[in-house]
Amino acid sequence: MENSNRRYKIMRVVTVSSAAVFHLQNTFKHNDYQKYHIILVGDQVSKLRSIFPELELIDLKIPRQISLINDFIALIQLIKLIRQTRPDIIHSIMPKAGLISALAGWIARVPIRIHTFTGQTWTHLSNPMRFLLIMCDRLIVKLSSICLTDSPSQSHFLLEHGIHNKRQPLSVLGKGSLTGVDLKKYDYAMLSKKRSAFRQELSIDSTGFIFVFLGRKCRDKGIYELVSAFKELNKEVKNIWLLLVGPDETESDIDRFVAAHPHIIIIPSTQEPEKYFALADVFCLPSYREGFGSTVIEAGALGLPTIGTTIPGLTDSVSDQVTGLLVPPQNISALVQAMRRIHDDKALYQKLSSNALHNVVSNYDSQHLHNLLYSLYAKLLKQKNH
Repeated sequence: MENSNRRYKIMRVVTVSSAAVFHLQNTFKHNDYQKYHIILVGDQVSKLRSIFPELELIDLKIPRQISLINDFIALIQLIKLIRQTRPDIIHSIMPKAGLISALAGWIARVPIRIHTFTGQTWTHLSNPMRFLLIMCDRLIVKLSSICLTDSPSQSHFLLEHGIHNKRQPLSVLGKGSLTGVDLKKYDYAMLSKKRSAFRQELSIDSTGFIFVFLGRKCRDKGIYELVSAFKELNKEVKNIWLLLVGPDETESDIDRFVAAHPHIIIIPSTQEPEKYFALADVFCLPSYREGFGSTVIEAGALGLPTIGTTIPGLTDSVSDQVTGLLVPPQNISALVQAMRRIHDDKALYQKLSSNALHNVVSNYDSQHLHNLLYSLYAKLLKQKNH
């Protein structure tokens, strides 16, 4: 048996560096660096050195779109990198990173290969592309030691499409989420005291009602429907605001669509998402596809209910009529109705807000999710070492 006291190497693979910040930061924060050496691989991850000083950061461009030549180059580069660094575990998130990592890890014989599914790009596609991408996800499962999802409903959705573990749903850590919420960072009591100051920075007074979107600004997140719904509601309800926070993936098309609306504020990427949740009243995520919806529980940690959509993933992070409201995806009229209801019904708002906060504190502390993940790592390493 191997020396149990040695330092294990875990290679985490992402497609884009922002995914590490949004989805893995809590895991890295709680890591035992005396026992686990973390290698983060992905496009431009080296620029995250100030955020993750304890990690080994290695840049590797993995195209998000299908490109046979560039995908093959990424595969060869990752195989070489694995052979140089010799990780004990390779663990990927995001679709393309998952496929490249599964192939490279299997070819280079990484002892433990893990992928976590966080939403499917093929959900709203039609054949033959849909079929191809489903087959890629099945291949990821075939080549991996174990696959996880970040929500129970996503596991059942994948099972319905032949993506499973011996005909059983893929495993989920706890009740879902990749890494939970850092409740020291998302400190409800502390940040509530700064709410007025944060609002003053945006010239919004205490009586304004603020809807906030935080994430990648792209069509799949339902951002166009959200802007349309807000414009419609703002014709009747005047002292409301919409914040759109996050990197723009629309090539500035969202700016043109907003058309300098006086009550819509566009904010680029931020390292302080908690600031925008603290100053807002409701989080909006009318997505077409989603994993668990990590931003939902981050918002909930600061008492924000969520208006989301009835899709796998969000039906786990948002309990309809309990911690938020769910509407059908791509349905502007239903979105307007939900936004109006949560604004007008103060008793409902208070109930949803209180429940959202309680739900996060009870179930999604990042330390708890970290312990579950590293217990899985330890179990798999123990099995390999015997």
